Amino acid sequence: MRPIRLGLGAWPSAVPFAWPLQRGMIAWPGEIVVADAAEIDERMALGGFHIGLVSAATYLRHQADWVRSAQLALVASGPQAQAAVLFSRHDLSLLDGTTFAVQPAAGGERALLEALMRAEHALVISTVERRGPLEILLRDNPAALMVGERALLTAQNLPDGVQAHDLTDLWHHATQMPFPVAVWVAKRTWREDHASEWADAQRLISQARDMGLFMLEAVLADWCSRRPIQPEALGRHLAAYRYEVDATFLPALTRLAQLAGLPPPAENLGGTDVAV
Repeated sequence: MRPIRLGLGAWPSAVPFAWPLQRGMIAWPGEIVVADAAEIDERMALGGFHIGLVSAATYLRHQADWVRSAQLALVASGPQAQAAVLFSRHDLSLLDGTTFAVQPAAGGERALLEALMRAEHALVISTVERRGPLEILLRDNPAALMVGERALLTAQNLPDGVQAHDLTDLWHHATQMPFPVAVWVAKRTWREDHASEWADAQRLISQARDMGLFMLEAVLADWCSRRPIQPEALGRHLAAYRYEVDATFLPALTRLAQLAGLPPPAENLGGTDVAV
């Protein structure tokens, strides 16, 4: 197999995939880069990786340039998934007409937040991108949205007086659907000339997932040893996720596109590849 450059967004829910790959327990044929989810999304869009784990919203924006695995994904199917979390010191009912801060990482989640605030709380809000820790975000805005690892760790270590509202819980309540968090994609131009490598890569990713789930106790202990979270809390977080595509995934991805104002999945135009 030719060298394949892989970009892994640092979603805590992706730990079962990432841990065996990063430690060489699954022999990946090339470089593996693990970074903030927003950075991986951006670098994948710029052509920096052959294959990447990117947010579902980013995939919808770039599906003309990418193919999506039809078997592998990160899907929040249970409560308290905390893939994206809204933090505030105020009751949400008091925030109509205000501007919420969002991390640059929260691309599609930004539009989704506005839609869910209208649907679930009858609030009309605007959003603005801000960088920095939570105390900085809440200094100038009444609420702030975080995604990925920062969302989970902040929710697990809440400052006094701050409330956390799980965007995935709001999604489940509004749609009665699982939340498509992230998908595995390949560059379309690369995949056209490397169909067998794409199929082989998906098999390796599946093997990494299976190994990570089988060794989950060791995975949790190792990941949490370098972060302010207990293995039990990360285990509860992972229990809200599943790692494969089923019959509910495409309708949920379509609903995400509708609510976030993104292009709908172009499945009939070759936007997805069937994994081996």
